[in-house]
Amino acid sequence: MPIETPVVSEGLQKTFRDNFPSQIGAERDLHVSDTIIPIVDFSSTAGVSGLDTSLQQAIAFSNQTAFNINSAATTTIINNTGFFRIFGCANIACGDNDIEIAFVLSDGSTDKKIWSLNAIFGTGQAYPKNESFDFNVFLQSGDSVKVLTVGGSNRLVISGSTRQLADISGTLVNPTGYTGS
Repeated sequence: MPIETPVVSEGLQKTFRDNFPSQIGAERDLHVSDTIIPIVDFSSTAGVSGLDTSLQQAIAFSNQTAFNINSAATTTIINNTGFFRIFGCANIACGDNDIEIAFVLSDGSTDKKIWSLNAIFGTGQAYPKNESFDFNVFLQSGDSVKVLTVGGSNRLVISGSTRQLADISGTLVNPTGYTGS
């Protein structure tokens, strides 16, 4: 019969109690003779490289796509599948008509505005209007992200970058050129 020798590491005992609350009050903690089957959680690391999330999402020269729009138009900025970060700044200088800058998520048949900056002429709004943006989107096959700019050519500008964070399966995309350790 195996000897029931308790594990003396209080940190390990606490982790055991926290993860197996039904054992509290059973008058038995973790013992050396117990079989432990480890489950390793790699969700907080980027791939096998062990990069911290903020480093994995770093911008590299070759893995970001910059955009700069300063006239009334609808411009598709992403039409690939996967997870993407979109960040930058939108500016409206002044207006003698209504001006809107918006991000639109499209599935090919329906458009949904997911972020916008508006200036309504004649309402006494203060100019200039500046707003930064930084958000992530997930695109399936057939989805796209567009920038919609209405009114006031040369009175608006939206500039920024997009960067793919992960492919459609959730496999993280490391910065271009990163080789790991």
